Amino acid sequence: MARVVKAADERRSEFITAAQTLFYSKGYESTSVNDLINAVGVSKGAFYHYFDSKQAVLEALVDDMQLQYQAVVGDLITSPDL
Repeated sequence: MARVVKAADERRSEFITAAQTLFYSKGYESTSVNDLINAVGVSKGAFYHYFDSKQAVLEALVDDMQLQYQAVVGDLITSPDL
């Protein structure tokens, strides 16, 4: 299989998206690093290039979700219609 090279932020985002799906469906404890690697379709080395651990992926997922919620809430707070 040919190696697919992607931008670092795109690959990192793939891991976070896969983590969100797997954590919601299987639970955090039941999801392994290998599950994440298989979902993204990369090597274990690629995973560890972007994240030190499964916990680091969870932290990145929470950070991304917080930014999304802040954007929504920020728009509501600054809305002149409220």
